[in-house]
Amino acid sequence: MSFEYENVVKAYALVPPETWERYKLLEIEGLREQIILENASKELLKKWRSKRPRLLGKRKKNNEQKTNN
Repeated sequence: MSFEYENVVKAYALVPPETWERYKLLEIEGLREQIILENASKELLKKWRSKRPRLLGKRKKNNEQKTNN
């Protein structure tokens, strides 16, 4: 398990799952645990994007394909 994933798990475990659902339902934002989870999630996403292999390369835009034909 990666360090970044562990941070996300720890941040999510700060409060019970029902509390996260209530925050979402009541549109409560800006609490410390939410900020910690957001930052940990961003770091995990950065890590995931940088370590993921590119199998097919970048996709061409439709406009470029039409002009080449």
